[in-house]
Amino acid sequence: MEQRKTEFKWLSWIGAACFACLFCACTKQPIEHPESLDPIYADLTAQAAGIRGKAEAQKKKIEEMRVKVEKYGPRDPEAKRTAHELANLERGLLMIEQEAQYFEIRAEQRRIYDKESYLKAFKADQPWPPAGEFDEYKQTKKLKQASRDWSKSVPVDTSHNKAVESKAKKKEEKKEDGGGGHH
Repeated sequence: MEQRKTEFKWLSWIGAACFACLFCACTKQPIEHPESLDPIYADLTAQAAGIRGKAEAQKKKIEEMRVKVEKYGPRDPEAKRTAHELANLERGLLMIEQEAQYFEIRAEQRRIYDKESYLKAFKADQPWPPAGEFDEYKQTKKLKQASRDWSKSVPVDTSHNKAVESKAKKKEEKKEDGGGGHH
């Protein structure tokens, strides 16, 4: 009889543990790292990693250039040119590293924002991340990367310059005549 009571206690403990696990598994709980679901965070970290790769390649070029500079003698004209190229590469490396730091900081800010906004959305039982947010991010990114050279996007007005206007007319006439080739 005593053995049956002990078995029953164990079975009841096991049953209670299974019920507790089932209850915990069925209740909705916030995820620990919501940034893993955020495509903006993923894009920022990918950009930072890509730029870090460019920085490493630039460092290798700088080391190769330093070896070249050391090969030349003190009065060799190539030494001055190579030293100038080395200085340009070092300035470029500084700019690349600053850009990588920018994206790393932006990714960290986004990670913090993700945690806060995810918890708000979870408590309000709303979908996260918001549906249009990534589309807005892509549009903003596209606009930031767009060329700001107006000469490429705005047609040139040549009505004030007769020489340019006559050249344009001659080209149009050639196109209309079949290109001016042999028939």
